[in-house]
Amino acid sequence: MSRSTARTVADELAILRLGGGEAVHRFTREYGPPLLGWCIRLSGPTVDPVPMARSVLDRALGALDRAPRQVPMRTWIFGLVYAAVEETDRPPRWWRRTKEDPADSGPRRRIRETLQHIPLEERAALVLVDFEGMRLESAAILSGVPVGELARRLSVARAAFADASRVVGLTRDE
Repeated sequence: MSRSTARTVADELAILRLGGGEAVHRFTREYGPPLLGWCIRLSGPTVDPVPMARSVLDRALGALDRAPRQVPMRTWIFGLVYAAVEETDRPPRWWRRTKEDPADSGPRRRIRETLQHIPLEERAALVLVDFEGMRLESAAILSGVPVGELARRLSVARAAFADASRVVGLTRDE
């Protein structure tokens, strides 16, 4: 378990209050990459994940005082990303893609399109376990559900991913 997984919201709040600007930079460096990864994998292809991640990071820093103190920081941030993805039915204008990103073409785009055919709860389980390589126990803690429920969601997601990948023409080689 990494140090960032073990830290609670209360721990981070204390570090930020004492550390000033450098602590904010450390917070951004530490939690920014997983946050961006979750935004990329959970959001749809019409959403630009970079502004979405910035918005979630700003929301996290702004709401830290009101967050539950004993919750692990990564769990709380994952919850913010999850909530932001739920809002992407009508994303803010600055989250929408205005042009095609060459890095998001071919197999990557087809994988994101395939993921969009899976309901968010199951998609989150698939992303955490199969894409990020988390153990079921860690993913369950991060998702805030029992291990058995996460395993059920993962099973449903894997079957849905297999079905959806045929729909969008995704092959095993990709």
